[in-house]
Amino acid sequence: MKFIILRLEGPIQSWGERSYWDEKDTANIPTKSGVIGLIATCLGLKRDDLKIQEIYDKTTLSIRVDDRGRILRDYQTIENTMRADGKINENMIVSPRFYLTEASFLCALSVSEEQLFKLIEEKLKCPEWTPYLGRKCCVPSVPIYVGTIEAKDAKRALSDNRFPIRYYNEPA
Repeated sequence: MKFIILRLEGPIQSWGERSYWDEKDTANIPTKSGVIGLIATCLGLKRDDLKIQEIYDKTTLSIRVDDRGRILRDYQTIENTMRADGKINENMIVSPRFYLTEASFLCALSVSEEQLFKLIEEKLKCPEWTPYLGRKCCVPSVPIYVGTIEAKDAKRALSDNRFPIRYYNEPA
């Protein structure tokens, strides 16, 4: 089985899981929908493009946690937003945002269709739009595309010697 190997590493990441209203959460590991969004960005697809669902349906994602990082809560405020009736809301909105800091993940992506596999691989190497780790402010610190590998399963692909465990902060 062939896998595309991705390195998701950066100063901050945010993989929204169940955000409600103004509070934006993050999962402890990258979500499949977030990684598919990253791939869609590399392909130059807009959010409402039906190809994104096709990619989601034709892929499986496995993740190795190298450095789990820490959760950071960012206090943000929003002013002068437009209400549904078109008027300006002059009340300040508090919108906490949560991020993973200094986390590192290795991902194995399998794609059930060879042509789609090659397209994703090509666009990860040379993306149409700048990829990010969940939110646009979360830029990767290393190239996302690591390579491809043939392995019996995702566990063996992620444990291959070519992909050493990486830490932001060496474990004590």
